[in-house]
Amino acid sequence: MPVNPETSRDPKADLLNLAKKSRKRELKEGLLPNKGAPSPIGLEYNDLLCNFVKSEWRLDEAVKIAPSLARAIQRLQEFE
Repeated sequence: MPVNPETSRDPKADLLNLAKKSRKRELKEGLLPNKGAPSPIGLEYNDLLCNFVKSEWRLDEAVKIAPSLARAIQRLQEFE
């Protein structure tokens, strides 16, 4: 995983490159497009990311390495 994700010029491409290297077949097949597909992403891209966010992603850790995310969370909390 990237140490400083906010420096990426193309986060989606970075994610897809990580998927290419993954040992998990489900990730490769779901995130990556089939050969010759017009879309740059796989058919299960959104579903897999949503499931990851719901079950694995840790907001408390993400804000430590993504200052813009920390600022966005802070602004949202100001509306409460």
